Amino acid sequence: MDLDSKNINKPIVLVGMMGCGKSAVGMVLANHLNLPFYDVDAYIVKSQGRAISDIFKKEGEEAFRRMEGKAISEILSRAPSVIACGGGAFTRIDNIEQVKARGISIWIQSDVETIYARVKNNKKRPLLQVDDPKAALKGLIEKRSENYALADIHIENNHGIKNAVEKIIAALEEYNNSRNDDGK
Repeated sequence: MDLDSKNINKPIVLVGMMGCGKSAVGMVLANHLNLPFYDVDAYIVKSQGRAISDIFKKEGEEAFRRMEGKAISEILSRAPSVIACGGGAFTRIDNIEQVKARGISIWIQSDVETIYARVKNNKKRPLLQVDDPKAALKGLIEKRSENYALADIHIENNHGIKNAVEKIIAALEEYNNSRNDDGK
């Protein structure tokens, strides 16, 4: 089976740490599957008319997480699509439950060195604006991995976008086949 939008009946939700490639991989995957692409962080920025770092600074992380949950719910209610969630989205039980109930979740994993190389110069990452961003990143990975592991599919992305998209497509085909074999 060649996977395309006809084979996808619910949203594909990409979860994982910042810098693991959810947005970049998501755009290519959506294009390949001929599905709309939504980046939850960009959706929030557009709806709020301000940067995420500004939301964190002025209202705090908890306010941002509420906005994030609302955005995820709104996007999940649409037709099948590819959705890239922010790194902290899949750490909240309400987000996990709605994604698991309404979508196919995919944990994109990258090792700390790969992630750090991708994000170390990005000043728009509020959780890394600390004295030792690499240590903060390691701590976040340790803290969040248990929740990310609840995703339906796990793939690794240390070798580029094309490689990750190929892995996701193969995993989705296997996932769909196993669901069809089970009669679900």
